[in-house]
Amino acid sequence: FIVKCSVVVFGCHGYRAVTAHVTERPQRLRVYCVHVRVCWISATNQWDSVGQMLALDTGSTNGRYSDNPSTESNWKWLAKHYGLIVLSNFEDLLDDKPWNCSGESGRALAARKLKSINPSIKTLWYQPAQNLRHCRDEPLRAHPEWWLRDDEGNLMPPGAEKFCVPMQPDKCTLYADWRIPAARAWWIELPMKEIHRGDAAMLIDGIMADGTGYNNENPTNISNASYHSMFESKMTLLREAQARYHALTGGEVWGNPLLQYEDIGHVSSSDPRVSYNTTLSHYAGEFDEMFGSFSTLQGGMASTTGEWDPTAMEASFYAIRNASVHDGKTIVVHAFPGPAVPLFGNYIKGSTIRIPLWAGPDRGPRTINAAKQVTRERLVESLAPFLIVAAPTVWFGYGWFYALDTGYAPCDDDRDSCLAPDGWFPEFSQPLDKPTEVLATQSGSVET
Repeated sequence: FIVKCSVVVFGCHGYRAVTAHVTERPQRLRVYCVHVRVCWISATNQWDSVGQMLALDTGSTNGRYSDNPSTESNWKWLAKHYGLIVLSNFEDLLDDKPWNCSGESGRALAARKLKSINPSIKTLWYQPAQNLRHCRDEPLRAHPEWWLRDDEGNLMPPGAEKFCVPMQPDKCTLYADWRIPAARAWWIELPMKEIHRGDAAMLIDGIMADGTGYNNENPTNISNASYHSMFESKMTLLREAQARYHALTGGEVWGNPLLQYEDIGHVSSSDPRVSYNTTLSHYAGEFDEMFGSFSTLQGGMASTTGEWDPTAMEASFYAIRNASVHDGKTIVVHAFPGPAVPLFGNYIKGSTIRIPLWAGPDRGPRTINAAKQVTRERLVESLAPFLIVAAPTVWFGYGWFYALDTGYAPCDDDRDSCLAPDGWFPEFSQPLDKPTEVLATQSGSVET
C-alpha cells in the first residue's frame, strides 16, 4: 500500500507553488504530511537545487572514498556537488593520522585544493568548544592556570587527574576555562596556526563549534551559579570568535546543538532552555544534528518504535524557521537514514560493515548492499521535513555519520567502498524554484 503526500512550499510574491511528492509507508507520514509556508530571504544558498553540506570527518579506511579523496576526479566531484564542507580537526584529512603540528594541516591543504577547483565553495573548520584533542592541546597543557576546575578544585572533565597529573599526553583530556581571556584568545587563533602560506582569509570561511549547549557535566561538584558563569564565558568566546572571523573573511561561527532537546516537553534540572536563541544570539549559525534522529525520536536513543517525537520535531521546525527567516541565521540540518542512531567509529572495514544502532522494531541493514538500499529508500523521510524548513540560509546533510564513505559520495565503479546508492541521489539535482511568500514563524505557541 503506497501513500503519496505533497509537501508544499509556497512563494513570497505570487501564487506559484513548488510541490515535492513524497512516497513512503503510511505510518511514516503523520509527522511530515503538512503544508508550511517558507519564504525566500537571500542568495546565500540558491534555489536551483538542495543546498548540500558535507562534514568531512575521519574514520574511514577505503582508499578512494575514504576521507582522502586522493584523485583529481574525486576532488572535482566534491567541489561540484557540495556548496559547503566542514573540515574536521580530529585527524589529518590526507592520511587519517593525527596532525603533529609540523607543517600545514591536512585540512589546510584540503581547503586550498577545494577552493582552487571551486572558488565559491565554503569551508568551515570544525572545532570543539571544550575537548580539542591531539597536538593542539599542547599550549593548554603548558598553561595549568587555564585548566577548568569544578567547585572542589578538581580538573574537568571528571577523572582528568588520572591522566593529567602527572601528565600523560596521549591520554590526558583537559577543558579550558573560558573565563580566562588568554585561553579564549588561544582557541580563537588555533585554525590560523594550521596555515603557513598567508592565505587564511581565503581558506577559512568560519568555525563550526561543537558542544555549545548548556550542559553541566558535573552537577554534584559544580553549582548552578558556577556553571552559569562557565556557560556565559563560553558564549563570550563564541562572540569574540564571530567578530574575529567576520573581520577576517566575512565568515561565520556556528554552534552545535540547535536546541536543548533533552529539555523539550518536561522540566529539567539543567535549567531548561528549549528555545533556539539559548546560544544562537551569540554567533551566526547553528548545526541541527538531531533532525529525525537522536532526541527527536520517541524515547530518544533508546527508541523502540523508530518513530519521531512530534513535540521535538515541531520544536526543531520552528527553531530552524525562526532562526533562518526571522533572524537571518545560517542553519545546517543533518539527517540520518531511517531511525538510525549514529555511533562513532569505522563503518566499513574490508568486507565487513558496522551499522549504527537501528531504533524501532525493524532490523537494520547488515550488508553493504542492504545499507545502500536503505540509504536510497529512506532519503524521503529526511528530505521531506527539510523541504518544510528550506530557505536560502538552510543547508542539508545526509549520511550514516561523517566519514565520506558513509553516504556522501558515490562509488559506482567500486561498490563495496561506500554506503551511497548507485547513481547518487537524483533528488539533489531537482530544482526547488524560488518560494515567494512569507514564512510562518512562531511566537510562543502561536503560528503567524
